[in-house]
Parts: sequence; C-alpha cells; structure tokens
Amino acid sequence: MNKHLLYRLWSIMILLVLFDVQTHAQEINQATSVRLGEQIKQRNLSDSTRIRINFELGKFHIFKPGELKVDLDSGEFYLNRARQLSDSLQLRKWQHGIQTMGMVLAMERGDQLKGRALFAQALYEFQKQGTRKLRPI
Repeated sequence: MNKHLLYRLWSIMILLVLFDVQTHAQEINQATSVRLGEQIKQRNLSDSTRIRINFELGKFHIFKPGELKVDLDSGEFYLNRARQLSDSLQLRKWQHGIQTMGMVLAMERGDQLKGRALFAQALYEFQKQGTRKLRPI
C-alpha cells in the first residue's frame, strides 16, 4: 500500500475514534461528576480506576456547554493527572484515549494548529505502534 492511502486510512480511523468520544462525552452528569470527585479522594483505589475517573472528569469538563475557560482548564487538569499516571504505568489504551481528548480540548479552545499537530502526532503514534484496532475507552 502506498503512504498516501495508509495516511488516509489512519486519518479515518482516528476521526472515527474522535466521533465515538464525542458521542459518549456526556455520559456523566453533574451529580455523577460530584460523586466521581468524591470517589477519587479515596486512598484505596486502583491506579486504573484513578485514571478512568480523571479521564471521565476531564471529558465532563471539556464537553460542558459554553466552552468556558474555567471548564476547559479543569478538563485539562484532570487529563494531565490521568496522563501522568497512565504514562508511568505505560497503559497504551489510556494514553491513546487521553491523547485523543487532548486533540478535542485544543479544538474546543479554538487552537486549530495545536489540534492538527496533536492529530498528526496521534496518527504517527498509531502507525509506529502498528495499532490495527482502535477501541473506545
């Protein structure tokens, strides 16, 4: 297969993942967000549970209506916490999901250049790792 065709196929796959993230973005509501915020304070949570909660809270704030800076900053805070933990544990599934949400965050902020750069970086990572199947988190 030529490079151009592979690039287009990977681009389509990433866009499908982004669409899936967008459609599941508001699976949690304000009450669930508060409950997750309280739950994350518990000391006996597994690392994967901490990543999931931070990721969900990040999505919640990023997709809140209105694109307020404080909400986007909160979303970035939670994504960064999830990223640090997933990077330390080398959990590719979470790293890819967080990277995808980083693209969405950049686009929500109106930073098209950063969003496109993150998209290109994600595409490169998927190609480099030979990821054949993308699964939503």
